[in-house]
Amino acid sequence: MTTSLITAPTAEPITLIEAKAHLRLEHTADDTTVTACILAARQYVEKVCSRGLVTQTWELTLAKFPVVDEVKLPKGNLASVTSVKYLDANGAQQVLATVEYEVDDTNVPGFVRLADGKSWPGTRDRWNAVVIRYVIGWSVAAVPAPV
Repeated sequence: MTTSLITAPTAEPITLIEAKAHLRLEHTADDTTVTACILAARQYVEKVCSRGLVTQTWELTLAKFPVVDEVKLPKGNLASVTSVKYLDANGAQQVLATVEYEVDDTNVPGFVRLADGKSWPGTRDRWNAVVIRYVIGWSVAAVPAPV
C-alpha cells in the first residue's frame, strides 16, 4: 500500500500578509523565509494530525482489492473519491462504476466500501493493480480556526 500526492494545495491556510501581521513585520526582507515557514507549518500539522488542511488530491495504490469489504483512505478528512481503477485479469485498466461502492466521508479517515450485494472485481496478479484517487482537505476559507 502506497500513497502519493497527485495535486498539491494551490494555496496555504494563511496568507503572507496574515503571517507578517502576526509577526509584526512591515518590510519585505523576510518574505521568502516567512512563506517557507507557512508551507512547513502546514505540512507539519498535516503530518501530526493525519489530515489535509487545504484541498489536495492523493492516490492510494494497492496490489489487489482487500479481502474485507472496505478500504481505508489515509490522510484524513475525505472530501471525495475521484476514481477507483484496477487492472482486470487481462491486464487492461478498468474504472469501477460508482454504483459498485459507497464513500464514507463522515469518519476520519474516510473509506471506500462495497455497496450492498457487490463484490470487488478480480484483478491481474501484479503490483499496483488497484489505484484509488481521492481528494482531502478544506477550502482555504473553511480550514478550522483552531488548526
